[in-house]
Amino acid sequence: MTQRTRLVRWLVVRGRRLVQARQWHAALRCWEQLLRFGEPGSPLWRQAQCYLARIAERLGDFARARSHLRQLLRCQPHEARWYYWLGRLYRRQQSAAHQRAALRHLRRAVFLAPQQASYWSALGRCLADVGRPRGALRCLYRAWHLQPCSSRNLLWLVELLLACDRFDEAQRVVAQARFLHRGDVSWQLVCERVGFALLQRQQQTRARGSPAPILLPFPPAVRATHPDADSRTSPAINPTVPKPGLGQDDTPPIIRMEPGHPMSRHRLRLHRRW
Repeated sequence: MTQRTRLVRWLVVRGRRLVQARQWHAALRCWEQLLRFGEPGSPLWRQAQCYLARIAERLGDFARARSHLRQLLRCQPHEARWYYWLGRLYRRQQSAAHQRAALRHLRRAVFLAPQQASYWSALGRCLADVGRPRGALRCLYRAWHLQPCSSRNLLWLVELLLACDRFDEAQRVVAQARFLHRGDVSWQLVCERVGFALLQRQQQTRARGSPAPILLPFPPAVRATHPDADSRTSPAINPTVPKPGLGQDDTPPIIRMEPGHPMSRHRLRLHRRW
């Protein structure tokens, strides 16, 4: 093993570890050195280009990442993953030209690898972004059929169905995926989302067909009719406050004991005895 081979191996191991540790700037310098060691088209050169595109994407330099991927496409023009990666990078920018480029690359990726569910889902979301819901639904249905255990594909499909006001179809899709995602938290969130959308639709239909609500005035407050009544006493003790079964006119009168009343003498006798 020559010294150059040892250096290349050490740089490859170091570059991978730096990428795993998310030290992007140090990893960028390491893979740039490896790019100089490899000849264009060699496995080392392709690996370095791939890592450099990934690092540039992480750093937010999408133009540089696209340039690395274009160089990979020149060497491998029939590789679907480079088209898919380019389409994702173009889709992250919201201009119309970038969206058209994203559609072009994602369609090429789907044409080259029609059995990849991630390619179909990315194409469906891109079509939904540009305002083509029918094509987006076909692509998302295709992705869900290719990978039925993916909760992401199910979530994107249900969200698009709800956005297109296809509530019954969304409910049917969730019912079909019940046995595959029974214990999944994301599937439970999808079920709650569909239930909330159905409830909101029912409320909207009821609000359109029902008349305006009738606002009734508050009932007048019941006041004590006797001036000597104590408002701090309870209704059972204070006879001026009407009971729940009596009306305002059926308030029982207050019984006053005169000085010569026999009950007054009895109370006075008990008080003296005590």
